[in-house]
Amino acid sequence: MKLTARRMSAFSLGGAVLLVTAFSTSAAAQAPGPPDFYWPYGLVQADGANLAPVVQPVVAYVNGKVCGRGQTLVATAGDNVPAGDIGKTVYKIDIKADGTRVDQSPGCGKTGDGVTLYFPASRRFALQTAAFHQGGERIDLTLGPALQYRAIGPAAARDSGP
Repeated sequence: MKLTARRMSAFSLGGAVLLVTAFSTSAAAQAPGPPDFYWPYGLVQADGANLAPVVQPVVAYVNGKVCGRGQTLVATAGDNVPAGDIGKTVYKIDIKADGTRVDQSPGCGKTGDGVTLYFPASRRFALQTAAFHQGGERIDLTLGPALQYRAIGPAAARDSGP
């Protein structure tokens, strides 16, 4: 089959449109959507005082799975910092939503799922729980009693006689 210049340009144009469409569809499928994570923040105290150590990790559990990690710090004066927070321990944590995108994690938060925050350096859970939803929310926390360390070693049984 002999292609004329007119047929050749039509063929090239059609191929280019198909190629651009394929790339744009592929790029759109991989582009992240709007952020759907949850970010609680606020004051955190244990026994009515700042945490010790002041800077420590905070871990978020949703459905028994670690879905977020953050850190505490002492609030200093600055833009958008309430005067009552200055000098106190505060926290902020990003908690992933359920999904398969890079910014999500399978089995993590869906709207209404309970969120439990744990402070491993203090060995304490927050007494308050939150419900997962998209966006930020201020939740001031009080930590419960410290978990006790308990070592469990293997035990041997003597089932047969001497």
